Amino acid sequence: MKNKGKAKAFTLAEVLITLAIIGVVAALTIPAIITNYQKKMYVTQLKKTYTSINNGFRTYMANEGVTKLEYTRLFSMLANNYDTPAPELLTKNPEFKKEFEKIFKVIAVYNNNRPEKYDYKYKLLNNKDDSYSNSNPVVLADGTIIFFDFGSGPQNNTHCGSKNCRTLKEFQLEYQTPTKLWESIGWFNIDVNGPKPPNTWGRDFFLFELGNDGMLYPWGGEDFAIFSGCEYKNLNSCPHIWYCQNPAWDCAAVSSSEGTGCAGRIMAEGWEMKY
Repeated sequence: MKNKGKAKAFTLAEVLITLAIIGVVAALTIPAIITNYQKKMYVTQLKKTYTSINNGFRTYMANEGVTKLEYTRLFSMLANNYDTPAPELLTKNPEFKKEFEKIFKVIAVYNNNRPEKYDYKYKLLNNKDDSYSNSNPVVLADGTIIFFDFGSGPQNNTHCGSKNCRTLKEFQLEYQTPTKLWESIGWFNIDVNGPKPPNTWGRDFFLFELGNDGMLYPWGGEDFAIFSGCEYKNLNSCPHIWYCQNPAWDCAAVSSSEGTGCAGRIMAEGWEMKY
């Protein structure tokens, strides 16, 4: 019987070439995989917080038997003090804090005495520095940070004139729009992962309008566009939001966008970060 020949081994040069090819492929693909994973994590956290806040406000309103936030005990405490900074409301008004914690699980409220890990500023989506800092963070139990402001109280849709204020249904019929944001009672910034990086608009930091109906409406989305005064189906009249897809603003192009309207884009594109 003839002996079978020995299998030919790889030479050192062949092994090194193979390893080099694997290294190049890994260098090209792994960063993209990590980036996509991070994007999914940011969106998952955003959706969770968005849902939690909406459910919290709506449940609170239901328990109070009202249909508008301004009629709740929480907001009735504000009276003519809507513009009071959030930390002051939560640290100097025990009754307000008690009501607020029926909606949010707050573990810390900081003003100027914030710890070092919360002492940072945010970046715009285009990687430019932003003047917005987390000077008044409200830290929730899951690590999310929220910033909120109730402005000067309930504000009507821009289309609601002083002499001819249409109801929401009348507006929907006239403009053939499904918009639901008719009255705003403030805004919320959401940092989905707290002090962890990248602390960037449109990545882990997002902006929402708080409707008087207890729902969050993303800046840059269709509802916010119409609320801001953009004529429905003629949204080029309002180019400062993503829904109009003006590449110079918000979330249409990463290289030139600030990112404030990215929550609207994410939700409009099926809860995906496609930028």
